[in-house]
Amino acid sequence: MMNSLPGEAEAGERLKRTALRDFGPWPEGEEEQVGMAYRAGISPDEAPVPALLKYALTLIGLMAYGPAEKVAWWVNFTYCGERCRLAHQKFGLRLYLWTEASEEEAQKTQAQIAKKLQSSTRTVEKLVLAAAPELLGNGNTTVINQHVSLRRAYEYFRGRAVDPTVIGDMTTVGELSTGTATSFTSGKIQMQLNAFHDMVAAISAYISLLEHDLVLALAFSGFDPSNDDLTAMIGSRWGDKFDRLLGKEGDAGRYRQRLSDVVERWRNPYSHGGFEKGHGATIYLHTPGVGAAVPVGLTKVRSGSGHCG
Repeated sequence: MMNSLPGEAEAGERLKRTALRDFGPWPEGEEEQVGMAYRAGISPDEAPVPALLKYALTLIGLMAYGPAEKVAWWVNFTYCGERCRLAHQKFGLRLYLWTEASEEEAQKTQAQIAKKLQSSTRTVEKLVLAAAPELLGNGNTTVINQHVSLRRAYEYFRGRAVDPTVIGDMTTVGELSTGTATSFTSGKIQMQLNAFHDMVAAISAYISLLEHDLVLALAFSGFDPSNDDLTAMIGSRWGDKFDRLLGKEGDAGRYRQRLSDVVERWRNPYSHGGFEKGHGATIYLHTPGVGAAVPVGLTKVRSGSGHCG
């Protein structure tokens, strides 16, 4: 069980010499209300993971407090002798500064502090990345549940494929130098094309949803971090995930085959540049003696046992 990240002491010393060299401990026994209190927000774009800023401050020996009412945590510190506080509150990350300087000067100081805190995350991120393999191997991992958003994408495209928007026939008349030209667009054909595109998108969205749910289900299927590799499982093919969770026999095997047929026929060609695997619409061979271009599956050509569509 890892209780701390390897290299924390060295990282703390590095921060004391670099990004956080002007940061120090809050004076003990002194009141914080010295001068005017100024508050500034730090946006999620500037600090997408607020806890990394807290961690950086603790690496240089500062104390983190919390939680409290509507506050997850806070750290008191000084910057160039001025009293400050970084707090992760209900409505976001807030930086407080108590100073006798003008408001304009206070805002400049707060901007400097925020910039240096952001710079400190580079050192912290290196620590986390170095420890990532061991953390993953120990199962210290949370997989974000995206089932709802992925399901909505599937339902959106499936609904459009099943019930495409009605398009009427359209006739266009244009003037040319040689006379009048008329073009006709069939609404029915355009609807069929739209439904086809949405069907392919719906299948891709469904397989993405399936893969995601299979990974989430690992937590309830005897997944053992000491023996199983989570990153390898996430990176494996959807069929391998399916087999790992549901097996290859009985109903599971039959459903897997049906899904495989759909994926090979519709999803894979359009997720690999339009090249179809094992079916006839991938390559057309200009075959001597036939007098026509013959569609042949790409994998069959490679294996030497051509399959004609």
